[in-house]
Amino acid sequence: MAEETRGDSTRRFYDTHLHAFDLTHPDYLAFAKRFTLRPLKIALYSALGAGLGVIVELLEHTPRVLLRLHAWIDKRLLRMQNLLAVMQNDLGSQFLLLEGDLRRDDPPLLDADGLHIGGQTYDAIVLTPLMMDFDPEDPDDLRLSFRRREKQYRYSAPVERKIVKQVLDLFRGIQRYLGSGTHFKTPKGLEILTSPPRIFEIYPFLGLNTRNYATLDKLQELLDKYFAGYTGKHADLHAHMGAFDGEIDHLGVHAFAGIKLYPPLGFHPWPPTDSEQGLKDREKVEHLYTVCQERGIPITVHGGSGGFAVLKRRKLKAFTAIEHWETVLAAFPDLKLCIAHFPVKEKVFKVIPDARHPLRKALIRLVTSHPNVYVDISCRATNARYYRKLKRVLHRLPAENAQKLRERVLFGTDFSIHLMWIESYSRFVRLLSETTQLTEEEKTLLGSTNPERFLFKG
Repeated sequence: MAEETRGDSTRRFYDTHLHAFDLTHPDYLAFAKRFTLRPLKIALYSALGAGLGVIVELLEHTPRVLLRLHAWIDKRLLRMQNLLAVMQNDLGSQFLLLEGDLRRDDPPLLDADGLHIGGQTYDAIVLTPLMMDFDPEDPDDLRLSFRRREKQYRYSAPVERKIVKQVLDLFRGIQRYLGSGTHFKTPKGLEILTSPPRIFEIYPFLGLNTRNYATLDKLQELLDKYFAGYTGKHADLHAHMGAFDGEIDHLGVHAFAGIKLYPPLGFHPWPPTDSEQGLKDREKVEHLYTVCQERGIPITVHGGSGGFAVLKRRKLKAFTAIEHWETVLAAFPDLKLCIAHFPVKEKVFKVIPDARHPLRKALIRLVTSHPNVYVDISCRATNARYYRKLKRVLHRLPAENAQKLRERVLFGTDFSIHLMWIESYSRFVRLLSETTQLTEEEKTLLGSTNPERFLFKG
């Protein structure tokens, strides 16, 4: 059981977007599709034709270019190995690794006084691990369905529902983290962390795909199980933190702080109603939004078409279109929604207009038009340039809209997936702490005030 609440005077910093996965949780066949070389080869041959041979010839006679290319590849391989090194740990150890990373950084962001961000010191760090429903159960829409795998892979038998194992592993991990040094043995190398209370408060979001629930009644059963008595109050979530007897059916209300939706895995935000199945799918998503709006349950949704994508390209584009969320919010204007991965880049290589520019404009329009729409910076703010460009975005907006955006941007890291783009968790946090592009007030908004308003009621 978690330690008693520190009281209303506790200053909390929030990471509103991270993942707690071990090597058994993700759908790696889906993830591997992102790294195939075939699309790159096709693009190169299409764009360069016979000129490709000339480029290869030049590379062979340009050792300096080859060395840089090798260094670039090695750096990315090292990051992938770093990610796998984290994911080979159980989830309790992963939380301990994060805390240790903050404590051992040079200089440490976390010490006996608390977490230091800019000029502020925080007593606790709130983590909201976002679970993801990797179960592909619709063979007509999901590329990596059992029927497709049966033709492609020798060992294609479907695994037991991954979301169930995720839930069990996550709540065991929270228990282990909170009890480290007391009820549970601390992993070797983390002896410095053996004096509780721990710095993290951990409030997971339930990964949900309405298509994976055959009927509206089954979806309602799930929502009743975890959110029937939902209050949205920090005290109720905190009282439940770490209370797990090993039985998933005993988790109950306040086990989860919100809901995570992931369109690239086959969740359609607003299914078309041109078929009988479409009508059923629309009914389920409308019911989900109704329940979340009435009870004030926060939803975090993956923004963009990257990540763990299992849909064919055409359907991926259709499922992830930002226009769907404009339609959803027209019907449910008070829905508490965070659309993740806010883009700020305007040009690629300083000359090519960035394709995400229309997405950014649409997100700003949603934020400024709806009182409970947020965005987060997870997996985007992996270098100092992000904050400089975010400042530029804010300064170009009318004053009223700029203030609305300031009050709806949330800090999030996308750990552990973000390790493919940045070397450590502490580095991502330090970039916020040390940037001169944001004022101290803006840093407090991103890391504390805005997330608290998004997550909690009262």
